[in-house]
Amino acid sequence: MANGVAADCLKFLDFMLDNDVAVKIEDGFETVETPRTEKKKEKKKRTVTKEKKNGEGVVTKYDVEETYEEETETEVIDKKEVPKFKYEFPVNALGVSALDDKGADSLYRNMVIQSFKGGGLEKQVKENGRLFARSIGFDEKAINLIDGSIGAMVFENYFSTSMKGKTAVDQEDFMFMAQIKEKLVRARANVRERTCASERARANEMCSRWPLSPPIKVSVCITNAESRSPHFSRSPCSPRVSAYAHCSHSRSLRSQGMTDSQIEKLLASTQKNILSKNIERVFAGGTKITGESMRAVREQALSMGIDLKADLGLDNDRLGRMFKIEVGDGIEKGDINAEDGSEKIADIVDSLSMTMDEGETELEKLVFKRAAEIMRDVTADVSRGNDERAMKDLYLYLRYVEFVGGVSVGVELGEGGREQIMDVFRAATFGKPEAVSQCELLESSLA
Repeated sequence: MANGVAADCLKFLDFMLDNDVAVKIEDGFETVETPRTEKKKEKKKRTVTKEKKNGEGVVTKYDVEETYEEETETEVIDKKEVPKFKYEFPVNALGVSALDDKGADSLYRNMVIQSFKGGGLEKQVKENGRLFARSIGFDEKAINLIDGSIGAMVFENYFSTSMKGKTAVDQEDFMFMAQIKEKLVRARANVRERTCASERARANEMCSRWPLSPPIKVSVCITNAESRSPHFSRSPCSPRVSAYAHCSHSRSLRSQGMTDSQIEKLLASTQKNILSKNIERVFAGGTKITGESMRAVREQALSMGIDLKADLGLDNDRLGRMFKIEVGDGIEKGDINAEDGSEKIADIVDSLSMTMDEGETELEKLVFKRAAEIMRDVTADVSRGNDERAMKDLYLYLRYVEFVGGVSVGVELGEGGREQIMDVFRAATFGKPEAVSQCELLESSLA
């Protein structure tokens, strides 16, 4: 559907150009570069070995230097100065009330958005989109304001889709950003000031070319610096037009395209917004939040250079929860252990903007909480005689209590229950190399 509207807009522009509704004005010169391949022959020297035989049949070898020709190809750039032209539209859609401001804004926005999409019209829209905007009555400032507002939307839409399956901005994303930058960043050049008299003479000259009664002059001005939609007015083109009216619009303008700094700020803002939404989506999982999802958003923030506390405003409670979920998942899977897991934990603490003291406090909370939960399951299994499942949980329990050196983790068991669990564990680990140290660790944690 959007493609159809863009095609119709291009047809309208073709009609304006083919029927000489637009005025073609020479606008200086530009250098056109044409590459070509030039072939030429170069004389070179080389040494060759020859032989000669004397009267007795003895062969003698000797070196001689000879000249030969070698053909080479060189790429040459031909430069040519050619006239540059621009188009003026003394009669345009807004000027004759064929469109209102809202409709014109909507049409051009469609054209710009289309230029970021694939398809057969992408090249045509890229080359002619701004010319179409002028044909319906926009000036350069209004066009650049619309381009900039669409740029923000394109960035957010693209990265919202792109970053779903990624933790970092990759080369493809940077290429896309360069493409947007090429389309939206406009060179900032001063437009020479025109005197009131020359402005009026030019407007009268344009109007005199068209057999309209009365002739129409389109006056364009931005009434509100914050407004994205320009104000358009229609008035008879008359020699008696007040010079003061032209003076109010005769000034030097700068194009309002997006600068490198603006694009960087836009990207940073978009990344923060996307990451914030990802975190909210993860926490919406309630009890089904996984350590993998926590690690993904943490690494995503790290790759984007975003501080979860300073930039996104996450409080200590939420950061602590993120820490416990990821570290707990690592302990349960065996990826993090007390012997060599300190570096991994330190990395998690640092990327969550926590201090080491805060990390130690959260780790202690995690160990005591999970140890108590696991031991409840172990007690239930042992009482039912399900020793095999009790042993699986006991090994997991030991992974946690190792982090606190086997000190009592506050699990309350009756004397009989404690001895019953120790008997099951001793019987299952009897004869194994690590049995003694594991029994001591279990016994001290249950003291």
